[in-house]
Amino acid sequence: MATVDLLVPLPAAPQHDPVPRLWTAAEFERMRQLGLFVGHTVDLVGGTVMERADPPHPFVFTRKEYYALGDGQFFRDQRVQLIGGVILEETAVMNPPHAVTIQLVSKALETIFSHGFDVRCQLPLNLA
Repeated sequence: MATVDLLVPLPAAPQHDPVPRLWTAAEFERMRQLGLFVGHTVDLVGGTVMERADPPHPFVFTRKEYYALGDGQFFRDQRVQLIGGVILEETAVMNPPHAVTIQLVSKALETIFSHGFDVRCQLPLNLA
């Protein structure tokens, strides 16, 4: 039977930060047709939905808009998340050190918070 010493650090994995999801002109037009921008004046600039304001700034998506885009199949085969109104796309798949870390942390938290708590690993969490 193999054992693992939990105090030995795992090899460092390269970090891949999520990047803002860029949109095509066709997707932007579909979003308009879905009514996502009602009450907003927006343009597509370099793949980013920009709100015309002074100064112009990236459009801030709501949770409702994010879920509507998911229902509309905008994110097929993509790993995306909504953080601070920005739809971010994960650029890398999970690697073995990440998977092991999630499993070890999950088990530790379940042990510490055994009664009256629900440990959720990599599940949606609405903080609003």
